Amino acid sequence: MAEAAPPSDPLAGLIDIPLPPPVSLLPQTWPSRIAIVLVVAGLIAGLWWFVRWWRANRYRRAALAELAAIERMYSSPSAVIPGEPLERRDPGSKYPGISQTDTAGVHGSRLSRPAALGRDDSQEATSALALLVRRTALAAFPRQEVASLAGPAWLAFLDRSYGGHEFSQGSGQVLSLSPYEPQRAGGADLRPLIDLVRRWIRTHHD
Repeated sequence: MAEAAPPSDPLAGLIDIPLPPPVSLLPQTWPSRIAIVLVVAGLIAGLWWFVRWWRANRYRRAALAELAAIERMYSSPSAVIPGEPLERRDPGSKYPGISQTDTAGVHGSRLSRPAALGRDDSQEATSALALLVRRTALAAFPRQEVASLAGPAWLAFLDRSYGGHEFSQGSGQVLSLSPYEPQRAGGADLRPLIDLVRRWIRTHHD
């Protein structure tokens, strides 16, 4: 008796279904590719501009920090003020009217202040503000443009550099002389002058 033939595999005749190719993550059309390139270029340009802006305004941040120290001195009877001369004078100093050990505004040290803010303290605070404005201008503008300015010409330059008139017609008039020989404030309120200097530091431009 002959053996029975084994049953054929019912799946042997099936054909595998071809799978589609994997979807690419890259954009498939030229407009989308151009748009992505523009976005990436914009991000790079924006980052480059921000770094340049941050570095270019480093002197503004330093000036505002020094102004805050002067403001603390003015509002607190026992605070500290940078950038101002004490009562001692050194005729041999290269900074007129400032002793060699008291040139905090030039070398960055800090000077102890008296316990109260009287007429002399108000004058010294005004002197510190005048010196701060002068040093900030020298950092922001060409030296040959601002170094020789004094009096009304100096005030007019400060007004032009931020688009106002408070220096020549307002509280900034006390800065009309050089920072080493400021006009006496006479114990007047320095708040308007401090606010004006802060606004000028933040907004001055070429």
